[in-house]
Amino acid sequence: MCYRQGQSDGACIKGNAMAAKRGSKLNKSEVVQVRLDPILKMAVELAAAKERRTLSSYIEWSVEKTVKKVTVIDGGDTEKQITAWDIAQECWEFWVGGRIQFLANKYPELLTIRERGIFSAMQLARRLVSDDEADADLVRETLLMHGWEIFCQFADGQISTQQLWEGVQRLRGRISKDVSTGVWVYAADATL
Repeated sequence: MCYRQGQSDGACIKGNAMAAKRGSKLNKSEVVQVRLDPILKMAVELAAAKERRTLSSYIEWSVEKTVKKVTVIDGGDTEKQITAWDIAQECWEFWVGGRIQFLANKYPELLTIRERGIFSAMQLARRLVSDDEADADLVRETLLMHGWEIFCQFADGQISTQQLWEGVQRLRGRISKDVSTGVWVYAADATL
């Protein structure tokens, strides 16, 4: 039974199917503030009305269409052209540090200056863990996850390379294997 006032069950099912089709994005959108020239804003509002979309929905739809067309890496022929959308799909990860690592490894020329600083700090942290160490990859990932704040401070010029090194060493000292359970733990109660 349809609970929308004035709609038959068939219209309600069709409406729900259309809503499900449009809602095939990530579960949660991010808010981005944008400045628009007043004439451009009016034009966007008119176009959104024509498409029967909200202003926000229309802007998101338009931007998505555009990034699927914008070539950010041009290899000279159409076979090697890569769009912003292609790269975002390939490198997306929920944790921003993971996205930076993917970009740095695959498309380093697309990193911003700040992202390059963060990646550089992450590389330094990775070097603190020997390949011979038990569960080295797990220890490295734990170190990267808990070092995010100090990596950002370094990238933003708030701390020196020496302070970064000292901070990462302190973080590394907090990661240890619980002898009774065999699980790697991070002692978060200590201060940087």
